[in-house]
This record gives sequence, C-alpha cells and structure tokens, in this order.
Amino acid sequence: MSVTHSLVLYLAAPMQSWGVGSRFRSRETEPMPTKSGIVGLLANALGRGRRDPVDDLATLELAVRQEQPGTLLQDYQTARDLDGGGKTRLSTRHYLVDARFLVAIGGEQHALESLAEALRRPARPLYLGRRSCPANWDLLDEHEHDGVAGGHAVRPGDPRTVLEQAAWRAASRVRQTLPKTVRLPLLVDARRGETGDILHDAPLSFDPQHRDYRDRAVTRLAVTMDNPEGRSDRDEESDADAIADEGLVTDPFLEEVRNA
Repeated sequence: MSVTHSLVLYLAAPMQSWGVGSRFRSRETEPMPTKSGIVGLLANALGRGRRDPVDDLATLELAVRQEQPGTLLQDYQTARDLDGGGKTRLSTRHYLVDARFLVAIGGEQHALESLAEALRRPARPLYLGRRSCPANWDLLDEHEHDGVAGGHAVRPGDPRTVLEQAAWRAASRVRQTLPKTVRLPLLVDARRGETGDILHDAPLSFDPQHRDYRDRAVTRLAVTMDNPEGRSDRDEESDADAIADEGLVTDPFLEEVRNA
C-alpha cells in the first residue's frame, strides 16, 4: 500500500480508555491509544458491524503522539445477576482523564478523505476506547485550540513525519507547568529493520464470538518542542525555596544548598 498522506485526529475527550488485554474483573488502559481502538473508531464512523471485515482499516499505518498524559482514574463497579441472586461482583475500570493525543493514519489520499468525511458525519456515536468515553466533537485536527490553529485533516506525508511537524496540542494551563523545552512521546508502526516493542492490538476481527488480534511491532520515539509558556529554571528554584520556607520540604540536600 502506498502511504502518500495522513489523516490527523485530535483525541481530547474528558475520559479515554485504551485496553489491550481485558478481563472482566480488571479492565486497564494503555497510556496511549491502541490500533484496535482507532480501527474500532473508524469502523464505527463508517457504520460497520462487529462481524464486518476491518482488514482495510487494520493495515493502515499508525502513529500516536502524546500531547498531555492526563491522570489515571480507577473506577470500582459492582454487578449482580438479573434475578438478584448470587454474590455481588466487584470489577475495576481504568481511564485516562484530561489526556490529549494526536493520531496520524497513513494511506492513500482518496481513502483518507472518505474516512475524514465519515468522522464528520459518523453513522453511529463515536467513543475513545470504551462506550463510556464519548469522543470530543472536534475529532479531526482542523480546529483552533488554545490559540493554535488547526490544519487540513488530510495532509501530505507519512504518519511519523506529519506528527514530527504538527503543532503541539496541550492545553495552555498544562504548558505553563512544563519546562521551556519538552519531549513528546511518539509511538509509530515499526519499519523494516527497526527494533522496538510488540503490542497485541492489531485487530483481525471484532466478532464477539471470534474476536481476534495479531501482534504489531512498534517503535518509541520523541518529538522535541519549544515551550514559550514554560517555566524557567529560575521559576522552579523560586518555587522550591518558597516551599522550603514554609517548612514543607525537609530535603537535607536542599537545606544544605540554601544554607551554603
């Protein structure tokens, strides 16, 4: 398949959950969106059923960049049989709260334009990983956020190159808490000859009776970004001094530096 363009998505719903291995009592989330989750999102937008093939979507190249990691939320849930009998069962769900990601999907321009149109007018409600996590309305990265203009949803270039060049989408309030230079994690499909990790998240079928996935080789990179709103070393030192003056920091090394 020729990868000439990339479709760029902006995932910024209040809650997201990207599971790989899922057991009833504990359903965890990966720190970044999975390929199965993104393929499911696209299939939903196109109106496909769980038993419909997804080969054409699963073979699209994928790259994910973490704009802000968010925080991990653990939710405890209880369930009982419909007849009211039996013991109450406790299960745990994990979610990412206030996380933001850019996702680039690589393929031919015409196919990606069709996917973009489906995401603008989805056949069914969209969610980020789980049904309890409805997607944000501005799913395509073509809108302005925190003073940063969006671009065309479908752009020339392969996914990793596009995300190396894309504007940073973290919230201003988050940028202000970070250093003047930041490194954004970038997870990409591995190329021939590259070493990396293996994720079991490439879907072969979403059929509830025959759900199946295969391994996917990925490479972990990082994109360095300037952060004009960031904190200088002097700001961090001032905060440390202020906290120490209030008696909240008792680090012997810090005390030695302050009293030198």
